[in-house]
Amino acid sequence: MADSEKITEYKTLPTLWKERLAHYLSYPLGAQKISEALAGVTESPNIGLHFSNHSKQNHGTQRPYAVLEGGYRRMPRSFSESNMFIEQGWNDPKWSVTVQAVPRELRHDIQSLLLKEGLPRLKAWFIANRALFGREGQHSISVKYDEGFQVLQFEGSSSGEWHTARSAESNRPSHSAQCAPGAALTAAANKGISPQTETTAVWYVRLSENS
Repeated sequence: MADSEKITEYKTLPTLWKERLAHYLSYPLGAQKISEALAGVTESPNIGLHFSNHSKQNHGTQRPYAVLEGGYRRMPRSFSESNMFIEQGWNDPKWSVTVQAVPRELRHDIQSLLLKEGLPRLKAWFIANRALFGREGQHSISVKYDEGFQVLQFEGSSSGEWHTARSAESNRPSHSAQCAPGAALTAAANKGISPQTETTAVWYVRLSENS
């Protein structure tokens, strides 16, 4: 079989939560596309998928809203914590991917951006931060969509429990991407996050006319 015909094997990630949507909303990605994009990530067997509708209040506004999120969380145990919560794995380390609903008429454009830039960036985030597993705290990446400029915005945040892992890929957009004003400041975000602070790294990707 030629290299171009090879198919990467992957297992569909489990969906832990999925909200029902109104007819004017749609999810830009499904479990199959996410699972295929994250194939080869060592954490993938432990990643749970969530499909939510927490961004709709910003639809149709000038405020960018989340369309895709990746996260890691491990809650510290307390002396007063119920054994039931411990047995249910409340304090176990968890990886997650959350897809947020989008306006149905924008689904195709947002999906194209996510397949081209969002999912590769998300995969790189999981690879860069695999050393977090087992540590207490929270760490995340959020992919937002700006309706006005029709671009994706990437933001990374971390609790004060650790320093952010250096990205596995350059923060500079590809030649087909348009960098937002002030994006040069993102370089500081790759040098680590000091305790009790949150750093946000931002750059944008616009759909090309040929996409």
